[in-house]
Amino acid sequence: MDFFTQPDFWIRYFAFLKWFFIVYDAALIFGISYAIYQTLHYRPNLHPLRAPEKRILNLGEKIIRERWDKVIKKFMLGTPEAMTLSVIEADKVVDDVLKSLGLEGEHMADRLGQFSPDEIKELDNVWRAHRLRNNLVHSPDFKVSADEAERALDSYERFLKEVKAL
Repeated sequence: MDFFTQPDFWIRYFAFLKWFFIVYDAALIFGISYAIYQTLHYRPNLHPLRAPEKRILNLGEKIIRERWDKVIKKFMLGTPEAMTLSVIEADKVVDDVLKSLGLEGEHMADRLGQFSPDEIKELDNVWRAHRLRNNLVHSPDFKVSADEAERALDSYERFLKEVKAL
């Protein structure tokens, strides 16, 4: 009689396979559970009912704050040249923030055009301030009034606060 044709062989063979797969499945379940446990450390904190954590000022925000303070100090000088330069520099600060947000484009107008008024409440005012800056830069005889410059700086500041750069 052949070894493989013995009825006892197949019973032992299938019993071995059954226990082998039971141990194999248990090892797989343990491995998957361990992998899930390890990945829990890397998942985002998604607790809508928990109070938001205190916002930490990072280096980029500190630099933006310092640049913005310089713009305001320059505006406070009150001379027409200082007001003109403060609007131009404020526009540059906003443009740098737009670049740091990952918006691409050749000009600031290209980056601003990627927003909709539904996303940014201050968008129309920032466009107005940017047009004022363009007039200052491209028209040599254009003069800015103190009210126009103040409105432009106020629009830029509200925009920076809205995108949480200040």
